[in-house]
Amino acid sequence: MFSFRVRLIATVIALIALTAGTVAVVSYVLVRDSLRDQLVSDAVTRAEFNINTLATPEQLSLSAGREEFEASGLADRFLLRGTGGIYVEFPGGDTFSSSLDLLGVEGLLSADLRQIVDRGEFGYEFMEVADVPTLVVAGRRPPSGPDFFFFDSAEDVENAINQLARVLFFVGLGVVLL
Repeated sequence: MFSFRVRLIATVIALIALTAGTVAVVSYVLVRDSLRDQLVSDAVTRAEFNINTLATPEQLSLSAGREEFEASGLADRFLLRGTGGIYVEFPGGDTFSSSLDLLGVEGLLSADLRQIVDRGEFGYEFMEVADVPTLVVAGRRPPSGPDFFFFDSAEDVENAINQLARVLFFVGLGVVLL
């Protein structure tokens, strides 16, 4: 019914659309993963330094609670190093939050992240805190705490990823139309 020329043109357009879509999806995934991996890498490195180098037993005793932590000045040192917010759980059940946005955050932390911290490892997860995409990196000061949760905004990375998705969509659409 359709001429060979029409079918050939439709096939070429479909192949161009498929190619443009594939390139866009692969580009999006690679850039998204790279940006998030860099954010995580920087935040984990900072958290490891904060816990292993700054929060030593000499700076904060093994039996410390919220009052001793506040008096130590560690929260200010952590914040000056680029951490967006801090939540600390002390062995005795006491807690510290560096901002009002982090009050009640313990209910948002996943059981998986808590298990990683309980094993003495550093872990991370992405979540929304006060409607802001946030990366949480957590770790325990050996041997028994306290448990530190460092919050860093992921808003810039997520905005860049969303902008990339829009650009790739419109460029792909333009290629197909052209």
